[in-house]
Amino acid sequence: MKKIVYISLEADIVHPGNLSIIKHASSLGEVIVGLMTDNAIAKHKRLPLLEFEQRKTSINERNQ
Repeated sequence: MKKIVYISLEADIVHPGNLSIIKHASSLGEVIVGLMTDNAIAKHKRLPLLEFEQRKTSINERNQ
């Protein structure tokens, strides 16, 4: 049975660090990425530059 690895990301701007984390996690098992909502990010930082759907699309495209 393959392990499931959960990662929570803001991914406001997808950068090599995000991709490196996902790549490393995939070496450990099947990766599930939890993407923080706009409101969750805004509570501790600021409103994200990219909207949730844009960030979701960006993460999905880079990890297929």
